[in-house]
Amino acid sequence: MLGIRVVGLAIAAQLSRIHDITIIAKNLPGDRPTLEWASPWAGANFVAGYCTLPRDRMMQRDTFIELWRLASRYPESSVKKIPMEEFFDKERTEDDLWFKDFVPDFRLLTEEELPEGAKGGYTTIVLNPNIFLVWMRKTLETSGVKFERMDLHALSDARHLGHDILINASGLGPKYLVDVQDPDMLFLKGQIILVKSDYKKCMMRDDGRNYTYVIPRLDGTVIVGGIRDPNVSNTEVDLDVDKDITRRINKTLPANFSADPAEYDIVGHNVGIRPYRSTGMRIEKDIKNGQNIIHAYGITGGGYIFGFGVAREVAKLVDDFIDLFLTTKHNEDAGAHSHAEVKGSESNAAPDTCNENILSWLDSTFGNECLPTFEEGGWVLMLSDEENAMVRRSYFELDEDLIFSRHWPLNPSPP
Repeated sequence: MLGIRVVGLAIAAQLSRIHDITIIAKNLPGDRPTLEWASPWAGANFVAGYCTLPRDRMMQRDTFIELWRLASRYPESSVKKIPMEEFFDKERTEDDLWFKDFVPDFRLLTEEELPEGAKGGYTTIVLNPNIFLVWMRKTLETSGVKFERMDLHALSDARHLGHDILINASGLGPKYLVDVQDPDMLFLKGQIILVKSDYKKCMMRDDGRNYTYVIPRLDGTVIVGGIRDPNVSNTEVDLDVDKDITRRINKTLPANFSADPAEYDIVGHNVGIRPYRSTGMRIEKDIKNGQNIIHAYGITGGGYIFGFGVAREVAKLVDDFIDLFLTTKHNEDAGAHSHAEVKGSESNAAPDTCNENILSWLDSTFGNECLPTFEEGGWVLMLSDEENAMVRRSYFELDEDLIFSRHWPLNPSPP
């Protein structure tokens, strides 16, 4: 997989449960942040909304659920649950607030709680990306994911690595990779200020031009920002931008933050380049120069909002490719073999039963909904997946025992 941003790490977390994954990237978690690696610069909080497509909404929901799980079970990940107040200067419809039924403690703020022209308030998740990315890397390495430092100039540069599928989650890469060069890829410059503060809530305000925000890092510092500047030629800290940010912060939270940058205890500045795709996310299969490729980019600064949902979409596309591999292999072997060989058996016919432990587990878990049958190439399970309204196949190879080799629902796991 090409790409080490939060989307790439989320994809690796999803796929490494059943596939061997190697991540290649120029920058790796733990390195000093660079302009071309946006994830460490991110404010990194979850703000739902601003999408109308059912798929996009599902990806946001899936990401929220996973972040909430991490906050509950893995506090060392740096994912924390803290209150957030979002203000917006233009009225929003019920459909604009589609997420209100799954984010906990959602409520509209009273007029007394609002700065002029603003509405909204709900609980969300905040995380420290400098900690989270390194934690994710360590967690993935423990599960067998490999990390290799490599600077590619084209997807074809990876052809020698021996993979079945290359996932392109390279963030800025599609603009420059010579065999992609996506004309819809644009860049936005962001600038934030890291200041010392004990402010404990997250604040977001959308005035129709800029997002103004305060995001606690929960270590005695907060991030204040921000801007979306299409002029990326100047990557230096702009002190005039500082003045504009603090003015906007003060307008919304006058009791907590000054309008004068000189009155802040500034720890540092972050200037980063975010990839932006004018036509929306690209999550699709491709075959180029003999490589099976899945593109997963153009998330437009929303890696911490869409990342784990994108990972689920990519997992479906990986399944599609593997189904194609199996169909192709079946067709190639059809003329030479009328039945699949079973290791340790004199006959090519299917054995009468599969492993009793597996059958017992299947029966207790799925009941009559799951009945294993033998097809050429191994055992096949027809599992009803209500969430996706589709039938998934789980393939097995028959050895001394039934060994999982293809796809299995994440929970429960087979014995």
